Formats: sequence, structure tokens, C-alpha cells
Amino acid sequence: MRLSLFLACCVGISLHADDLIELNPFIVVAPNLLPLDGSLPGEQIRESKPLDLATILSEEMPSIALSRKSPLAGDIVLRGMTRDNILITVDNTKTFCACPNRMDPPAFHVSSQQIEAISVRAGPFSVRQGATTGGAVFVKTTPAPDSLSARAYGFVGSFGYRAAGITAGAPLQDGKAQLQAGLYTQYGDVFEDGDGIPFTRLPGTNYQNGRMTGQAFKVINLETKLSVNLSGGKVIAFNYALQDAQDVLYPGLKMDALTDTLNRGGISFKMPMESGIADSLSVSVAVSTVDHDMRDTFRKSALMNPAFAERGYMMRTESKTGYFGLMLEGRKELDAGVLSYGLDLMERQWDAANQIMMMENDMLPDVSGRSAGAWAVMERAVEAWKYELGARVDYTRSRAQDDISFVQALRGTSTNKTDDLLASAYVLTSYDLDQNRSLFLGLGHGERLPDPQERYLNLNRPTGKPDWVGNPDLKPVQNTEIQVGGRFQVNGFSTSVSVFHSWLGDYIYLGSIQTTNTKATTYENIDARLYGTSLDLSYQLADRWNFRSAIAWQEGVKSSSLPGSSNKNLAEVPPLKAVFSLTWKGESVAVRCSAQFQDDLSRIDTDLNEQPIDSSWVINLAAHWNLNSHITLSGGVDNLLDETYAVANSHLRDPFSSSVIVNEPGRFFFLRLSAEY
Repeated sequence: MRLSLFLACCVGISLHADDLIELNPFIVVAPNLLPLDGSLPGEQIRESKPLDLATILSEEMPSIALSRKSPLAGDIVLRGMTRDNILITVDNTKTFCACPNRMDPPAFHVSSQQIEAISVRAGPFSVRQGATTGGAVFVKTTPAPDSLSARAYGFVGSFGYRAAGITAGAPLQDGKAQLQAGLYTQYGDVFEDGDGIPFTRLPGTNYQNGRMTGQAFKVINLETKLSVNLSGGKVIAFNYALQDAQDVLYPGLKMDALTDTLNRGGISFKMPMESGIADSLSVSVAVSTVDHDMRDTFRKSALMNPAFAERGYMMRTESKTGYFGLMLEGRKELDAGVLSYGLDLMERQWDAANQIMMMENDMLPDVSGRSAGAWAVMERAVEAWKYELGARVDYTRSRAQDDISFVQALRGTSTNKTDDLLASAYVLTSYDLDQNRSLFLGLGHGERLPDPQERYLNLNRPTGKPDWVGNPDLKPVQNTEIQVGGRFQVNGFSTSVSVFHSWLGDYIYLGSIQTTNTKATTYENIDARLYGTSLDLSYQLADRWNFRSAIAWQEGVKSSSLPGSSNKNLAEVPPLKAVFSLTWKGESVAVRCSAQFQDDLSRIDTDLNEQPIDSSWVINLAAHWNLNSHITLSGGVDNLLDETYAVANSHLRDPFSSSVIVNEPGRFFFLRLSAEY
């Protein structure tokens, strides 16, 4: 019934009447010679609901799922891999979450209204910004313009959602410099699911009566950029971004974020060269910091004792993280190809102090991670063949600088410092059978360092729940992967299909320690496999009509098991997901009907208390009207049928989980007005 309703009512939306957006989320191909796996242009991103990147990407790319703990700040799951297995950069800068519960995942720390483009590459096939095992998401924000320009928007929606922003840029000194600045805000109230239940009333969330309704988050983003053209083609650029998030409710956890503040900045210098080893050389410095304060101030647990009520919380975690990166990159044009190479230095710091009742924990004991890396990428096109070869090596040292005797005692180790040598390499090749058909093959191996939490987390609980500790002796995660597939175009049809298989070595997984006096959750290395397939098909029905369907399926199994575990299902692997859309484009008006299907999540790891999730169909309608060359009005409704559904488990690796699966919002009406000059 719902599928027939979708097919009967579907009409599509385009962001601009002449846009054609193609997404192929599994295919791995050379970034300059062929399209990336998947990409979203800035116009489409800015016209999406201005919430967070995980929501936007999960609605467009079936290979990407969303792990939700709150109304915003979703965590990206790419083909069943998440957290540090996914490399995420914003303008070539890394930002790491400060919250041990990932209230602030890296993709949260940029406004969708700042973005020029997003590209996604699945698998261990990227080395420029660092090695990756599960894939990479590269975010590029809008550059400073060459001419006077301004862009503003206002957005209102159901559940008290409202957002606004303005960006302005101008050339300086007769075009020798370019300056841009932007300010963006987001506010939202507690949303209800399709059954009309506010997420604050879900069993286990434990919110106080005064926090059941009303504001659920407030976020402000600010950015500024300056680019200066020097003599001889040299360019120096500066950028700075601030994000301030306040009173964000996280029903999937036992605490909420009272404050979360990001500072991100960088300087880059690029110059042309006439050398046998490089045509251009660039040097960049990037810095980011996040300060995070989460408490149970809004929960009933904060009132269970007069002492807690007086100080305003029973549980609190104050944490901060920092990143410093220095990169040197050269580029050389060769016959039928390009050689890029570079050196980089990186330092990551993470410190978190926790208090539960009257017990204090040095939860992340001032952990530092330093690395030095070298990489190279060769891209070539020879007749019908295209190639990309990449390699990277990193030497890293991670260290807990404060006391970790509690962790060491439970783990039976004296380790507090570890040196690792990481090696990654890949080869991608494609062959054009003719101008409408091509085949591709990718072979890759990537390694990633255990994050500071996985090695050195230090949480001693007085509440009767298991303690939670890191494993200082963890080995780096390894992924060896093969991808094969092809692209085909014929008679208005455009199709891409691919299959992948990943062999995961020393994959970091949740385990447990049982001693005479205590039980603790911890991290262990296991071997596992991930495999899946994708199909992306679009059909130009007529001059103004376009139909698209995209399907992704993946499955994970353990090749080795932990003691006491018999379940072979790999946790956190999303089920089959499909996206369908039908689009009609006029000269100034466009409309769209899209549908998202997710199959039952039944392959779960019951040893980790992973919970099954029912299948769902969700239908969205939208319209877009260019009133003139400067002003655009758009609106629509998400979740037209007011379904009650969830998309993923969100609590497995969180020390302060509420074990609540947070449903998606119910029927959501929205209206957006934007102007650009």
C-alpha cells in the first residue's frame, strides 16, 4: 500500500532546474580522473534540512547510516564501520570529539550552510589526509569569493525548529585579497515520534518534569576566511571557525551537553615552482580544539540526593581535545598523469575528568598521540585504462601522561606508552569498454591507530554497573579490501553496481573482564569480515522527469570470538537500505517525492545487548521555486505518513548509555526562504 502510494504521488525536487546529481557511494575511482564514490554539491546540502551532516548524507547515500543519540549531532556509519574507522576532515583539518560518549562527533562540528561540497570514499582507498580503514568523508566549505556576494536564509519547521544564517564576501585591494564571513544559528524543541511521544518521555531517559518539553538544543556557528594573492602566483590563506552548542539533550545517554565549544583555524601557503620534482608546493598548519561539559542536570538522578541537587548534578564529565597538524605537499604533472606526495606531523590530545556521586575519575588521563607520516599518490590515464596508486606510512606514539594504575590493574599490564608503525597502500584501476560502459577494480590495505579511549579509558563506577576501561595493549586495526564493479549507460538509463569484501584484522570490539571483585567492559582485538553490494540506477523518463533508485546492503561476521561469546554477528552493521526518488524539473519550479526503505535489523550481537529494529518506509515531499534570479522559496514535509521508526542502535560503545534507541522525528513540515546576490 505504501509503495503504491509512493509511486502514485511521487514528483521530484531539484535544487536548481539544471542540476543533475549522481551518487555512487561504493565505487572507488581516481579523484581527478574519474568521479569520487559519492558527492553532494553545496546547493543540495544548503537546501537540505540544516541539521547535521550525518542526517543529510544518510538520506541521500544508502551506504551511510545514522547513529542517533539526540535531535542533532548524528554519528556517521559507513558500510558498517564508524568512529575512528572513518576519516572526516573539514577543509583538510581534522577535528576529534571531546565527549567519551561521542555527543560531538567530527561531522557535527560544521554547519551545513558553510559547505561547498562533500565527497565520500568508502574503504581503505585514501592516504592524503591520513590512513583510513572504513572510508573517508571530505568536507569543503565555501571559499572566499572573487566578487562582492552575499547569501542569507531563514528556515522554520515542526517541533519549534528554526534556523537562520548570513554569509558575505568581498574582494579587497583591487582583487589582491578576498574576505568572507558567516554566521549561522539553529534552535529546536523536543520532537515527537510518529506515535506522538516526545523523546524525553521514552522509558529510561529519566528527564525531570520541567525538561519534558521546550528547547532541546541551540547551536551557533561563525566563520571567517581571508585569502591574499602575493606576487609570482603565491597565495596565503587564513581561516577560523567557532561553534558554540548549548543545552543539547541526549536521550540516548544518561547525561546532556550543557556546553560544547569548537575552535578551528588554519594557515596555508601555496606557490608555483619550476622544478623536476614539483610544479607546486603547499604548506599548511591546522589547529582545532573542543571543550565539552556534560551533566545529568536535567535528569531526575540529579535530585536523588540533597548534595547532588545543591551542586546541580550527580554525574558530570568535563573533557577537552586538541589537534595540531603540519602538512607539506608537492604536486607534479607527468605524461598522462599526476604525482602528489607529502609529509605531515600531527598531535592529538584528549583529557577528561569525571565525577559520579562522590567518586572522581581521571576518565581520559591526559592522553597524547603524536605521529609523523609520508604519503604519495600517482594517477594516470592511458587510453582506455585509468589508474590510481597510493601508499602511506606513519610512525606514531600514544601515551597516557596521568595515572592509569586502575586500568593497568584490571588489564594486568604495565603499559602506558605504545609506539606503532602503520602502513597503508592501494591500487585502483578502471577500463572503459566504450564511452558508455566501464569496469573497475580496487585492492587496498589500511591501518588505523586505536583511539585514546580504546587504549586508556579509566572509569571506576560506584553505582553497581560494570567499570569501563581501555586496553593499553591493543593493536592497530587493519582492513584488507577488494572492490569490483562497473558503470553502464544506455537509452536514458545510468547504472553503477559494485561488490566489496573486507578482511578486518585486529578489529577493535567490546569485551569484558571478570575478576573476583569487579566486572568491567573493555576493548579487545578480534578478526572479522565485512561484505556487501550496492546498486545505483537513474532513468531520464522525459525531458523534465528523472527517476533514481539506490540500494546498499552489507553484512558483518566475526572470524574469531571472544571468550564466552558464541554470537558470530558483527555489531553496528546496518541492514539493507534503499533510496528512491522521482523528480520533475521546470524552468523555475521543481518538485520531488522521495522514499527511504530500511529492512529489519535482525542480525545483531546479543552478547552486547544490541537490539533488533523493525523495517520502515518513509516518504518525503518537497517543492522548490526560484522566485527570481536571487530569491528562492522551498518547502515540504518529511515523514509524510508519520511513521514511528528508528535507524540504528546508538548505545553499544557509550559508557553512559541510557540503552534507549531514539526514534526519528514524526511528520515534519518545513519552509525555507533564501536569497543570494
